[in-house]
Amino acid sequence: MATKKATSRALGKTAAKKTAPKDKAKTAAPKGKVKRAADVKTDAPKTTLERVRKLREERTRLGLKRLELYVHPDDWEQLKELAAGMQALRAGASGKKP
Repeated sequence: MATKKATSRALGKTAAKKTAPKDKAKTAAPKGKVKRAADVKTDAPKTTLERVRKLREERTRLGLKRLELYVHPDDWEQLKELAAGMQALRAGASGKKP
């Protein structure tokens, strides 16, 4: 059995017509200067490179140096404690709190 396709004749003239918006004031172009996408200042998301560069610059200003160190997992806690103790000594010598 063949099925009939719905056409604009089958649906009637009202279904085929597009309805106009009720309030033309809402769809009218705004008066005055129209802002373009280039005129609007937005905060674009930062790239990973930009975030890492900023982080490294801040740490350099603090006088820190980047050091890559491979440590056995069993020694990791001891190394963190040693670094915290050294930082506390340095803060105590300068009169600052860690």
